[in-house]
Parts: sequence; C-alpha cells; structure tokens
Amino acid sequence: MSEILRPPPAWFRAARAVIRRLPAGRFRAFETLARVPLAPFVDRLGGQAGGMAYRCDLRDLVAREMCLTGGYAPLEAALVRRALPAGGTFVDVGANLGYFTLFGAARVGSAGRVVALEPHPRIAAVLRANVAMNALANVQVREVAASDAAGTATLSGFSEDGGNWGVSSITRASSATGPSFQVPCAPLDQVLDGVGIDAMDLVKVDVEGAEGRVLRGMRDGLHAGRYRRVMVELHPWEHADFAREFAAMSDAMRAAGYRGWLVEESAEAARRAYYGAAAAPSLRPLDDAVLAGTWPHVLWTLPGMEIA
Repeated sequence: MSEILRPPPAWFRAARAVIRRLPAGRFRAFETLARVPLAPFVDRLGGQAGGMAYRCDLRDLVAREMCLTGGYAPLEAALVRRALPAGGTFVDVGANLGYFTLFGAARVGSAGRVVALEPHPRIAAVLRANVAMNALANVQVREVAASDAAGTATLSGFSEDGGNWGVSSITRASSATGPSFQVPCAPLDQVLDGVGIDAMDLVKVDVEGAEGRVLRGMRDGLHAGRYRRVMVELHPWEHADFAREFAAMSDAMRAAGYRGWLVEESAEAARRAYYGAAAAPSLRPLDDAVLAGTWPHVLWTLPGMEIA
C-alpha cells in the first residue's frame, strides 16, 4: 500500500491512555472514542507481541480491539504462545490484517518462519503492509484461500459498514454482504511445498465456515505428521448440518493420529485477561458435543505434542 501513515493524534493517545486504566467499561468507553472520524494510522501492539507496528482503521472491530488492548483474542493468543517455540514454524490460515501473523513472528523470532494466507485482496494488501512495516523477513504472505483443491473460488467479501472486516468466506457467496472476488485456492499441503517448509509447529485456521475444506487440503501432511498442532476456530452457524460436518472433521483427524481438545473459554475469562489477569485457557478432551459457545475453538495435536 502506498499511503503515508502517521501515529494517532496526541489527544487520541491521551484519551486511550485514560480508558486503558478504567477499572470497568473500557470497551464501551473506547467504542465511543472510536466513533470520532480518524484516517487510518500506524499503531503498535503490546510488548508480548513484540511491539509490532500495524495499520489501524478504527472502522474494523479487530483493529479497535488491537488499538485498545495492544492485542487480540487473549485466550487464543495464550495457546499460540505456548505452542510456538523460539525458532519454530507457524501457519496463519485466514490471517486477516495479521495480528496472529505479527504475534507469531515475534514469538518464533528471526530464526523461525511464518506463512500467512489471506485471500481477500484488500485485506491481503494491509497484511503485506504490516509485515513490511516491521521488516519481517521471516514472514511470507500468500494471497490464496486454503481449500481442498487447486483452482478458483468466489470469495464473499465484507461490508465496510458492517464493522467486522474479517468475515470474508468462500462458503457463502450466495449471501455476500459486500463485494465478491474470484480468488485462487490451493491445498495447504501444496502451498507449503511451494515455500519449502516440511514441518509446522502450529497451524491456526480461521476461515469463516471453510474449516472442513482446509483440513481436507492438509490430508497428506496430516497423515505424514507434518503438522504438529492444528488450532481451528469453528463457525457452527455457517453449516446447515454442523454436527455432521464436525463429525467428519473429527473422524479425519483421528484417522490421521491426532487427539482433539476443546478450548474451554468464557466471556468472564476473556474479560479478566483484558483487565490484566494472566490468560490461561483450559483444554479438555474433545468429544463430538462441541456445539456450545459462540465461536468454539478446537486444538488437535500429535502424540507428544500436547500443550501443558
């Protein structure tokens, strides 16, 4: 992207500093602050994400959370931190503007490698700009949708007025609320062959209903033990029969030798994390009754790769 970004104005930084110290109601107060029209600006994440710089557009809820808290999704971030060693390898499937890409790059360091997949052309441009802004030579961005076959697909894009710019999907083109695009698709096994990575410490999948397609495109690598840990954000409402879809995913992962864990998280645990408590999601053995929760997360691990 060729735009010139500057830090937010001093009055905004001062107001945010006050809001960050509130004992309660920080998000409500920040939503009010974020209604003031501001051009996109360069901001920085917190220290646990290496103080990475990123392009902040307050019209997007993910960017707003990053701007207020210095991070995003603290319980999932805690799992990523525990799963990624220094010098490790990480794949961010459905990278969006790149919070987990930047966070993962800070975690693995210059000796590690990160591959980020984001098919939406506009968001991919922001992702590339964020990577370039931090001179992350260990990060490779691929503007492709991970799927079960190579080819093209219709990506239903986000609506700028909808507030959430991370909802693009290749599974609901008929109900798109924003512009649609033809985007390249490829199995993740094939993408990683192309960048020369044989083993991954962690794959994070957040693809708005296309989870099953992504896992099917990893089949050979799963059976070869290429992926040590796979964390998937599920989207039950995107499926006419989610129980059947999830059972198929679980059966395929078990057949490849993986054990599943449900990430037990709650709004209260997330709230405590946002207000400074240590983020520590618990894991329980996975069964097929995983429908509870707005966005259930599942972690699959190879034997010996469990997260303590």
